Amino acid sequence: VVFAALAIAACMSFGVAPASACTCEELTPEQTFDLSEIVFTGHLVERTEVSYTGPLGVALVFDVDGVYKGDVGQYIRVYTDAQESACGVRLGEGTDAVIASATWLGRQSVNPCLSLTEDDLAALGKEARAPNPDIAAPEGFLADPPDRALTLGLTGILGLAAVLLLVARYSGEDPPGS
Repeated sequence: VVFAALAIAACMSFGVAPASACTCEELTPEQTFDLSEIVFTGHLVERTEVSYTGPLGVALVFDVDGVYKGDVGQYIRVYTDAQESACGVRLGEGTDAVIASATWLGRQSVNPCLSLTEDDLAALGKEARAPNPDIAAPEGFLADPPDRALTLGLTGILGLAAVLLLVARYSGEDPPGS
């Protein structure tokens, strides 16, 4: 198990050259589950490049469906590399995924070396539990963003009302300051 963990760390540390491919130690689903600190299923709701030059430069926020290992809230942010060749995980917003994650460089990170499927979890006899409601959403992530069209519409209506009030008040007389 220690060798497998070192192999994963080596994969993540040395796989940063653009021309190189991400190579991982072959792990069984059981080894992958054991090496992972958290395992969950979720829906990717936000993918952002972070202002961080180095590995783990992409933040992924998931709406969590079920937790198989670790203490995970309804929303969780994990990190990956921007380049697949450096063991980055390429997922688009809206993707449903099984995520196995471990701490690397002080962040929960995901990479293809820790890969599980729902079939793997079922074969291991793992059952999902609900996310922990006591864990807050990641900082800076708004779980229920306001309806931007409604917000802009209300702002526009209030602005128009202010202009109309000024026009009505000063119609027929010189505007103030003239």
